[in-house]
Amino acid sequence: MRIDGDQPLPEFYWDACCFVNLLTDDPQHGADCKRVYRDMLDGKCRLVTSAITVSELSGVRRDAPVSNDLRAKIRALLQHERITLVDVDGWIAERALELSWDYGLNTRNALHLASAAIYGCETFETNDDSPLRQKPLRATLEKATGMTIRAPHGLGTPAQGTLFD
Repeated sequence: MRIDGDQPLPEFYWDACCFVNLLTDDPQHGADCKRVYRDMLDGKCRLVTSAITVSELSGVRRDAPVSNDLRAKIRALLQHERITLVDVDGWIAERALELSWDYGLNTRNALHLASAAIYGCETFETNDDSPLRQKPLRATLEKATGMTIRAPHGLGTPAQGTLFD
C-alpha cells in the first residue's frame, strides 16, 4: 500500500484486459472496470500494472484502426498519477520464468503475476478467461504469491458516466 497525501490507499494490480475492457466499455466487464476506475479517480485506490500493458493495448481495437481520440485516451490513462507502471527487470523476468515453469502459465500471464507479486500488491484483478481465474490453479497461485486473484469490482462506488467525462 502506498501513501497518497495522508491516506494509505489500496492498490489493485490490473491485468491488461481490465484496461481494454474499460477503454472499450466492454458489455460484460466494462461496468466493473469503470467502478474501479472511478474509485481511482476519487482518490480511493491506486492501480498498478506492468509496462507490458502498454504494448498489449495496441490490440484494444481489432475491428478497425485505433483512432487518434482513443490513442489520446490510452496515453492519458497510463500517465495518470494514481496508475503505476512496473518495469520488467531481471527480478521480475526470473520470477515470471519460475511461475511459467511451475504452473504452466503463458509468458504474459507470468509477467503480470510476477510484476504484481514483486511490486507488493495484495490484489491481482483480471477478467479474462485465463487459467489465472480457474480453480484450483487460482488457489495455488494465490498461495504461491500471497495475493488475492479476482475480477475487478470496485470499493462500492456505483459506476457512472463514461471514460474521461
